[in-house]
Amino acid sequence: MINLLCAEKYDSNLVLRINKKCQKENIFWIYLGRDYFKMTKWEKKLGQNFKRIFYAKELNNIAYEMKGPYLEWIAKISHYYEKDLAWWTSRISERQTLFDSFFHLICYYKIGLHYALKSSKEEFLVIAENPTLLATLKRELRSLKIDCISDFNKPFFRKIRSFFGRKVVWYFYFINNFKKLKGIKRSRIPFSENSVKDEKTVIIHTFIDENFFQEKKYGDDRFFPGLAEELNRRGYKIIIIPWLYNIKRSKQEALAWFRERGEEYLIPEEYYSIFDILWSLAILWRQKSLPRKFPPLLDINLKELLKGARGITGIECVLCYRFFEKLARKKFKFDVYITMFENLVVGKTQILGVKTFFPNVLTVGFQHYSTLIPLILTDSISPDEAKISPHPDVIVCNSPFTKWQLIESGFDKKKLRIGPSLRYQYLIEKRKILPKKNSVLVILALEPSSTQELLYKLFSAFSSDDGIEFLIKPHPMMSEELFFSCLSGEVLPNYMKRVEGDITNWLIQASCVVSIASSVSFDAAIMGIPVIQLGRETDFTQDPLVWFPELGAPVYLVEELRKAIFEKLNLSLEEKKKLLDWADRMYPQCISPISDQTIDAFVEPLDA
Repeated sequence: MINLLCAEKYDSNLVLRINKKCQKENIFWIYLGRDYFKMTKWEKKLGQNFKRIFYAKELNNIAYEMKGPYLEWIAKISHYYEKDLAWWTSRISERQTLFDSFFHLICYYKIGLHYALKSSKEEFLVIAENPTLLATLKRELRSLKIDCISDFNKPFFRKIRSFFGRKVVWYFYFINNFKKLKGIKRSRIPFSENSVKDEKTVIIHTFIDENFFQEKKYGDDRFFPGLAEELNRRGYKIIIIPWLYNIKRSKQEALAWFRERGEEYLIPEEYYSIFDILWSLAILWRQKSLPRKFPPLLDINLKELLKGARGITGIECVLCYRFFEKLARKKFKFDVYITMFENLVVGKTQILGVKTFFPNVLTVGFQHYSTLIPLILTDSISPDEAKISPHPDVIVCNSPFTKWQLIESGFDKKKLRIGPSLRYQYLIEKRKILPKKNSVLVILALEPSSTQELLYKLFSAFSSDDGIEFLIKPHPMMSEELFFSCLSGEVLPNYMKRVEGDITNWLIQASCVVSIASSVSFDAAIMGIPVIQLGRETDFTQDPLVWFPELGAPVYLVEELRKAIFEKLNLSLEEKKKLLDWADRMYPQCISPISDQTIDAFVEPLDA
């Protein structure tokens, strides 16, 4: 008998029934979902009679196996909706796998079905976070004449709850965004045609946190450090469009700071009206029903599964498109538009807006990471989709290595240029400074469940002081509230301390780096620092070192993490030298200098 449970609801009666019926010690169960902390709660509730199936490596194998067919499937749908803004700004089109995604549901379905079929003649428990995943599994098992029972809501009641719930959510979503808009002061006269008429103008769209607000003319930009100054030195007028995140001051105070600096900053919020919000909400509403038309994907029944994956993006992403329409109406002029290239919704909307309303402007995306991670599907594309996807005219790559990675990942070779490693110039000067002894730098991911899993296992592996100093470094976009929620009620012991600020200052002190779902582990490897990559137990292992098997495989379990840390802290001089030799070989391909040639990659015309 296959028992299907929703992770949101603990059914004690069903658990008791399984225990009584089995009368044995080992009742196998599987957890399908990314929330590691929730999974550990279930493990405690079920007790020792229930043995959880460890499937981490199998999940990754399925993901690599399904990646190609899935990207081709997305490409076919993209051709159906080539001119549809709602599709290009949808979560399914974006395929971001650092968070919940449709690709996750497909891989969970395959692994859940595999173990359910394997255990069909005995009591087996499937717990999943997504009810539509359970419904899809139930339908398939029953079509195969396999008995199964479930506790999740009947479709009729789900529909009733969803019908009223959606209306309440959308009402408050509109009111909240209207209040935000109403609070923006329109104290500055918008740009006029004459203000930028005779100058070569470059717009840089960038994410701005609290560290940006410095006395420097263009602030302290985390993603484009020094680029505005370099281009300004070459005679370009620079205008920055700020996207605020994780700021400690109020939004009003931040906008006031930008206004004081005049036309160096362009604030989108000052151009929006209530009609723009209504227009954007209409786009978001359409996203919830896309794709209506879709081709088959192997032997998977997609209709029910898609219901659990459709969602909406942030309204700010959609408003971007409207912003460029407003600028065009005001006869605003500029020559080059630069934004980050991560193949995410926010970038696609900007590029669509610029290309639609400013067709003669050169659009440039900066691929700013030191390496790509294969199972982050935004970093990959089918060549067929690449022909129609709203990508910039030019993609400036962080290094020769990432240019090669992008080509291997399906992106158009003709669009790629090698630029400077703007974020990694510190590696040139500081990569061989001797670190502190027994100092472990722990890199936390922005995604909460990854960070919760890392902290949970770190606390379990080192519940007492072993003479090791642990430096806990949150992601720079992680808010204070998110950090404390990831601690799950725990308090950092005195041998673990939270550190902030420039990652450079902490990498040079580290004897070893522990990381999860972060490209920083690759940066550490380029500095010759021993790295431990923690894999996810019930999610994809986002491993930036997978390109280099010689650096070792990820670890998954608590005891593996503890053993690996002691091994890395006690490497011989010969082993440390091997890591430095590897870094020396890789360095020229992975770190690109700032030079006239690499800076020109951002502004050189297409026909040059």
